[in-house]
Amino acid sequence: MNQTMNKDIEKQIIIIGPETVTCDAGVMKKQCLQVKWKEDQEDWELFYNNIIGFEYETGYIYKLLVEVKQIKNPPADASSLAYRLIKELDKKELQSDNLTKEEVILILEDKNLILKPKGLSEKEIKETPSYQPKAEFLVQENIWKITSSTYEKVTYEDNCKNTNGCTPEIKRTVYVDAKTGEIIEENEERFLHPNYE
Repeated sequence: MNQTMNKDIEKQIIIIGPETVTCDAGVMKKQCLQVKWKEDQEDWELFYNNIIGFEYETGYIYKLLVEVKQIKNPPADASSLAYRLIKELDKKELQSDNLTKEEVILILEDKNLILKPKGLSEKEIKETPSYQPKAEFLVQENIWKITSSTYEKVTYEDNCKNTNGCTPEIKRTVYVDAKTGEIIEENEERFLHPNYE
């Protein structure tokens, strides 16, 4: 961040995604923007704040210059940062004839290319955001990147024997042409998550 004259106010460039996501806001749910703090950041992050002066429209990816102000003694469950729009640097419309995230995920489910945690009901998976496929739209390439995961039984291989074992995660990434639904690339990775408790 570039620091301004006031040490409690900074300027930041942020990227806003083309759709909102339902997120938890204390005891309630609301629609959150998705943001990237750098252009080369891979995954979108949930943004729980509002941006004063910014009017969001679904279907566009924005590049914004914002003012970030520190709030002293914020109310309970409130952010300690306030965001205000300085300038809209860019606004790109997604192609209207593109497949939606939901349509792409249905295509991949039909092809059995979405991984799901084992031993859980469809209801449990749908009600738990971390179990659902993650979708990212790559604007320049006009491609959907869909990632999903499943988990294997605890293993004690490699360094896992030094903890209470590891839970292996199998993560599948599929790249899909946003216009045709054609699968461009597919790969899988295996990660070991140590169990410390």
